[in-house]
Amino acid sequence: MGNISDKNIKKINHKQLKNNMNDYLFISIYTNIGDVIYGTALFSDEDYEIEKALLNNKSIVFYGIDKDDIVYYKHLYELYKKHIGYDKLYFYENGLNEWLLFNRLYGNQEYPIYRYV
Repeated sequence: MGNISDKNIKKINHKQLKNNMNDYLFISIYTNIGDVIYGTALFSDEDYEIEKALLNNKSIVFYGIDKDDIVYYKHLYELYKKHIGYDKLYFYENGLNEWLLFNRLYGNQEYPIYRYV
């Protein structure tokens, strides 16, 4: 993951996320592919939504497809460099694949998704 250490960007898991969904801004570079975690900012609005979250001291959760998704690590590193020192930046390492699995097992109320068409 480049020069980012675990001290700089904290990992977050699905249990922490599902219990406090409104406390987070979700960012994914894949918002044009269909299902995303509910509350994910559109890629085209990402900069605006991140700035708004920073001003409101809101936590930002970045996620990709899964923990082997190299593209999202690169994007996460760029985001970190731009907002160095912001202590409410998280990454959901298991990503969309895990969330969609839990959505299918436990339903949209427990693990809400949104479909971009």
